[in-house]
Amino acid sequence: MAKPLAPWSQRVALRDRHRLLGAAVFLTIACAPLEGYLVLVSPVATKVPSIFLLVAWACHLVRSRRMPALTSTSLLLLTLGMEVLISSSVNSGNPYTFIDVFRWIPFILLGICLIDFLCNAVDPRTAIAGAVVGALACSAGALFSFFYLHDPRAVGPLPDSNDLAYVLISTLPFVLFAPPSFMARSVVKFSVASLMVAALGATLSRGALVAACVGLAWVAVRRLASTRVVLAVVTIAGLGAVVLTAVPHSNLKVALDQKRFIAQTNVDTRVLRWEAAARMLSKSPIFGTGPGGVKAHYVQASNNAELALPQPPVTHNMYLQVAADLGLIGLILFFGLIVAAFVLAHSAERGTWRSEAIAVQASIITLAVASIFLSEQFYMPLWLAISLAAALHQRDQTEGGGIG
Repeated sequence: MAKPLAPWSQRVALRDRHRLLGAAVFLTIACAPLEGYLVLVSPVATKVPSIFLLVAWACHLVRSRRMPALTSTSLLLLTLGMEVLISSSVNSGNPYTFIDVFRWIPFILLGICLIDFLCNAVDPRTAIAGAVVGALACSAGALFSFFYLHDPRAVGPLPDSNDLAYVLISTLPFVLFAPPSFMARSVVKFSVASLMVAALGATLSRGALVAACVGLAWVAVRRLASTRVVLAVVTIAGLGAVVLTAVPHSNLKVALDQKRFIAQTNVDTRVLRWEAAARMLSKSPIFGTGPGGVKAHYVQASNNAELALPQPPVTHNMYLQVAADLGLIGLILFFGLIVAAFVLAHSAERGTWRSEAIAVQASIITLAVASIFLSEQFYMPLWLAISLAAALHQRDQTEGGGIG
């Protein structure tokens, strides 16, 4: 016997509630890379979208009278959260522990929240649209800072060029392979992609460029995109180079010269920090030195190599930094999340969410490669890709994809 439809008023209320939840997801993801602009309004402004999302999630669970969707990825996230708390308790003397615990836990909660929403109440394409809008705003800000403010490397809404490049490379696959509805026309899609590639070039981030090439090459080798799309990507890269070089920019040549001059120094510094992180891990292999341990113990572990650092250092390798902070258990859980996300996205590729799954796979690959050169565990792109992969797999299994 068919289940009777809910009264019209209840269906309207449910639809409006889902729209509100979708707006919360969209704003959280779109605003995440704009923290440099939001902090000018208020230091609290950077936290408002995430808090709004988590409060909306809690209210939604209470009204629905259910527990969150506990997928395998959600359970991994919970386990990682427990490891963060255990490591912090074992290393309670670390002065940075409290700060970094309250960076880890919100991202873990956001991951579980996004998985639950994207599995049930919110179309995954809403999250993709938020990522694209945020990256588009970043691209405009980056080119403004590069051409108008004459910054030697584009920064825009993020104070570090490498962090900005990380956001752009993670979103480029969504623009190319799973564009949101407002980019349905090819001319709009390729214009946006060209703008993002130009902004990426203006960051002069070599690690991000290598990661983007690896991700796109994997898509081409797997034949997940047609030859026409691959050629279009090459054309976009060419257009981005033209945009970057055609407009006179007095700092461009200086920036490139400086980049070449300090290239070997950057390599030496990264190797030095990788070695220091490895020493920390060897001394505390199980639970690490605690969240923020690299910041607290780097000078000693590097044999006082960089005493004059203006701020606490990062390892410039996400995996080594997580390993040094949380130990081998934390690294296994964290790396397992990335591998599991890729496997789930690959599984969803065969269903009706194929385009979105391809984009998520390419995004995960670019993020994983870029993270060899950057420490980016506290930025939204990675957590969004993990959440999307889990949600797409779950929808493919339970609904056959798509939302009615």
